[in-house]
Amino acid sequence: MMAFSGVRSSWLILARKLDLAREAQILDALENGHGIAALVAHLYPDIAPALRGAAAAQVQAHLDHLAGKGAITLLPGGGYAKA
Repeated sequence: MMAFSGVRSSWLILARKLDLAREAQILDALENGHGIAALVAHLYPDIAPALRGAAAAQVQAHLDHLAGKGAITLLPGGGYAKA
């Protein structure tokens, strides 16, 4: 049980680092005025067309999280800008 706990902790730390890296990429792309479709194309350039919807949902989740932290704001037209 203890070994599993260590593996789980390591995985959670790695997952959080990847989330932070993706959020940084999204913030950088927002400076360029990208919408969600453009963000998906920028962040996932080689993604299969069938997975673009899932990628867009993932980007939206990151945007919602960043908005909740106050790092970005929702614009009246539906886009986002850095706060």
